[in-house]
Amino acid sequence: MAVYHNLSYILIKISKISKLLSPDINIGKGTEQGHPLSPDLFKLYIRELSSNLKSVGDYPELADLIISHLLWADDLVLLALSPKALQDNINIGIIKDALSPRSLFILFDSLIKPILLYGCQVLTPHSKTIKYLLKLSDQSDPTQVLKYLAQDHYEKFHMKFLKYSLSVHSKSSNIGCWGETGRHPLIFEACKLAIDYYTRVENSDNPVISAAFHEQVTLGLDWFSNICNLIEKYKGMSPSNTNAKLSTLIAHHMRGDFVEKWKSAKRVSPKLEFYNSLKNEFGPEKYLNLVKCPDARKSLTRLRISAHNLYIERGRYETPLVPRADRWIDEIISVKRSNDRQESSQLRAARESGNTSTRSGP
Repeated sequence: MAVYHNLSYILIKISKISKLLSPDINIGKGTEQGHPLSPDLFKLYIRELSSNLKSVGDYPELADLIISHLLWADDLVLLALSPKALQDNINIGIIKDALSPRSLFILFDSLIKPILLYGCQVLTPHSKTIKYLLKLSDQSDPTQVLKYLAQDHYEKFHMKFLKYSLSVHSKSSNIGCWGETGRHPLIFEACKLAIDYYTRVENSDNPVISAAFHEQVTLGLDWFSNICNLIEKYKGMSPSNTNAKLSTLIAHHMRGDFVEKWKSAKRVSPKLEFYNSLKNEFGPEKYLNLVKCPDARKSLTRLRISAHNLYIERGRYETPLVPRADRWIDEIISVKRSNDRQESSQLRAARESGNTSTRSGP
């Protein structure tokens, strides 16, 4: 193990994401690809993984033998007869807490987001969300705007992932989750891609594509008209002396509007009274990467955005709704009862100790 530690300690890694190179990363664990020690470490891990995978449950049977997985070298196939059984085995093989939220977000952006936004260049201009955004003004209620954005089909998936990454329950505040991670709704990225696609089609030399585009213009179809309205709404806000693409500038303004509405909605949210005393600016919180203990990080997030299990929070979901004042009282009574029980136990122990001393005296 000392040899392994010394070998891995001197390794340096550089990550490449979207043509960007990261700074040097000193690797404290792991071995180089092709290192002689790698196969032995792999066998130690894979042997334990295979024995940990469940062999009792809703899995296929062959001659009274339950088969939950097939394993050959580094190829693993999981078998199950129900989604729950499959997820149980996936959870065994994946250690979510080993990855920080930042790492999870990088994986999401590089692997999941491209699939999720596939075809958004054509679909987004037809969506109800774009039509809603075009109608917004400075007088629009920020809380209602954020509620509508959270119901967008892209953002439903994105928000579910944010709450999974933060380890908070599904009813946690969307405003808090956006604020802690510093992530914007995906609809703005979809709008940027749609505008880029619009620009390419408009300037295309292909006769078929050009004819299809002019047909859109002539008929005034939703795809063309909604993108034009979106460009018209935000184009005047963009400085004329910049080299940035039009789509980038429009997405930037849309995100800026979202942040302003996020701040306004956060200030008036009754659920985020404590959060307002901590969070002023929109952006990712440093503790998500600095706090290395997963349980401590989860507890801190839950406390900050009021996603904890104290009765002051749980009472809001009971039927009928428990008034806030009663939730405070109940919490105080619970603490007082606990203290009373502790004091009674101490007094009883003291009396028993006194009686024992008396009986054992001269």
